[in-house]
Amino acid sequence: MSPPVPPPLLPLSSRSRLFPTSRIQQLSLLATQRSAVNLAEGFPDFPPPALLTALAADALTQDNGLLNQYGEDELLLSGAARLHKLAGGPSYSHENGEVVATVGQTEAMALAMLAVCNEGDAVVLFEPVFETYAPLVSAAGGHVLRAVLSERNGWRVTREVLDKALASAEGRNVCAIVVNCPANPTGRVLRDDEYQAIADVCKQHGMWAVVDGVYEHFVYCERSTTTPHLASLPGMRERTIYTSSASKVLGATGWRVGWAFGPPHVISVLSRMQVKVTDTVPRPFQHAVGRFLTEPGVLESYLEEMRAAYRERRDLVLSTVQRAGFVVHDSAPEGGIFVYAKLPSSLRASITSEDLCTMLIDDVGVSACPGSNFVFSASDADVCDDGVYVRFAFCKGIQTLQMAQRKFDEHGNKLLRSM
Repeated sequence: MSPPVPPPLLPLSSRSRLFPTSRIQQLSLLATQRSAVNLAEGFPDFPPPALLTALAADALTQDNGLLNQYGEDELLLSGAARLHKLAGGPSYSHENGEVVATVGQTEAMALAMLAVCNEGDAVVLFEPVFETYAPLVSAAGGHVLRAVLSERNGWRVTREVLDKALASAEGRNVCAIVVNCPANPTGRVLRDDEYQAIADVCKQHGMWAVVDGVYEHFVYCERSTTTPHLASLPGMRERTIYTSSASKVLGATGWRVGWAFGPPHVISVLSRMQVKVTDTVPRPFQHAVGRFLTEPGVLESYLEEMRAAYRERRDLVLSTVQRAGFVVHDSAPEGGIFVYAKLPSSLRASITSEDLCTMLIDDVGVSACPGSNFVFSASDADVCDDGVYVRFAFCKGIQTLQMAQRKFDEHGNKLLRSM
């Protein structure tokens, strides 16, 4: 007897096809299945600060009503503004309606796109680009304009790059530009003249600047430990939406506590949208993060220790991949939590970044993310700047990174130099 024929699947919307499976998460799963060291995905494998964990446990167990409360926690809103201020950002006030809590930075970015993008509008994205931005633009009805950066030019943002992207709009209204600094995956920290070029374009064309600031405290370059901010420039506060979260800076990626800053009229819209989409950020975690960020004397010392620890991790991964034959622009990433490394064409033969990452998992025992994941055309990653790019995350414990180092020393050098 033949097995029953399953009923036909009902059709889904065309919008559902805008969200492909995350290549980063696929590689993380593959690393787990093959017992490889996971340097593909940017989440820590160590716990958040002990005080933060204790504050969360207190919020979850005490009879304070937080488990059944909706809405925003004022401590979180104040703490997020304080954290931003310590990174050199302008002051924001939840009393003035300039701060909203979101389920991680990703929801903040998604809501921002829905708030500023009309059907058919265009949004400028810098390439290399984090994989989340383009689907969020498309889901909001927008069209992506590519502002292509090059290692040959130091990954610099120039007016020429911006004008070329805008010229490709083909009559569309350009409503926004997305800015990520320090940048994922390159680790580049924007300079004042680059911020000014972005600000000039925004004001000239009536555009919003939507900023992903999750790495604002991960800056290692000698000139500064903080980054400048678009909203501090003349005429930019009223056209900047700043998004961030506790995920990276507090090592609490699974807690999904994020926020956005901006003018009151747009923050009120984001707040109304947030209620309809996810209702609320879990109050116990909001409260715990808020208490940590506002605890007297805690945050400043924590940030100093965190940056020192991440600089050590960066240097360890950097030396590991350089010994294996990879090349990194300017010798070291200036910020962020990734090393964006290039295997020069002299060593790579005809291998693609996807193939290289598969080989790293199978033959070295270390996973990385292919450069093709950060461009809009996979072929671009395999011919760009005469090499193949891969991204290594260093937001891992020292023991994990030392294990990756041993695997590279045992297998990586021989593998890469035999290509």
